[in-house]
Amino acid sequence: MGGVLLRDKINGPDNLRKLLESKDILVCPGAYDALSARLIEAMGFECVYMTGFGTAASMLGC
Repeated sequence: MGGVLLRDKINGPDNLRKLLESKDILVCPGAYDALSARLIEAMGFECVYMTGFGTAASMLGC
């Protein structure tokens, strides 16, 4: 599996827009920190949802 190129991250809004306009079902797992986001990416998902509360709660040990 290849890595994500910087140009892909720069065009993130355009990439997400294309995914949302597609007729396919978009599965976007939730991440609470950078490690879980990288694991989701490594599993092959096309997008990751990251919640602010989830991130804050994980840092506070909730």
